[in-house]
Amino acid sequence: HRLDNIEYYRKLEKQRSLNEDRKKYKRDHSVKYRQTENGKLSQLNKYHKRRSIIKGGNVTTQQLKELYSTVKNCYWCNAKLTKDNTHLDHFMPLSKGGLHTIDNLVLSCSCCNLQKHAKDPYQFALEKGRLL
Repeated sequence: HRLDNIEYYRKLEKQRSLNEDRKKYKRDHSVKYRQTENGKLSQLNKYHKRRSIIKGGNVTTQQLKELYSTVKNCYWCNAKLTKDNTHLDHFMPLSKGGLHTIDNLVLSCSCCNLQKHAKDPYQFALEKGRLL
């Protein structure tokens, strides 16, 4: 059957080859986009998308971009933020009823964010010596 329909099978192989080329192009394009600033912010926003749907949040990528460009110090300990140790933190944790809105988001160093976890923000601020 294959020998009788050789043209059909050649056409089919060419189609498969084109499909593989398209997949490779899309994959490469996606990798390049995720390395850009907008791609990184989009990725960060995507991780919070499920929570924002559940909690009714409305944070946009543009708002996150502005937050990252304006804030230079950790909200909790005032340490200088670097590219490697910056975490997006919810002031009032989602587990305590906080919303995924720009008003509830702060940037913190990785140390503070991992220590805070889902604690009440006022209790954590007291532990850090921010409240007297």
